[in-house]
Amino acid sequence: MHRIAMRTHIPQTVIESVKLNHPNDAEEQTLELLTKWTEKQGMKGGRKLVEILHDIGKKGKASKVTEILTRGTE
Repeated sequence: MHRIAMRTHIPQTVIESVKLNHPNDAEEQTLELLTKWTEKQGMKGGRKLVEILHDIGKKGKASKVTEILTRGTE
């Protein structure tokens, strides 16, 4: 999630703040960063997330996100 936050121009200060909010808890850091990222991206966030995951070589994660998004529209 850190790499995605950086690619979508979430300020480094926000990323560092999230790390300080949840020291040694990568899952909570990821959830908070994802929440902030989603707030910034809006309705097109899901598609953008899949694109970024593909771009950084996380095709398996992209497939899982696509599956989750598809379930949400059924």
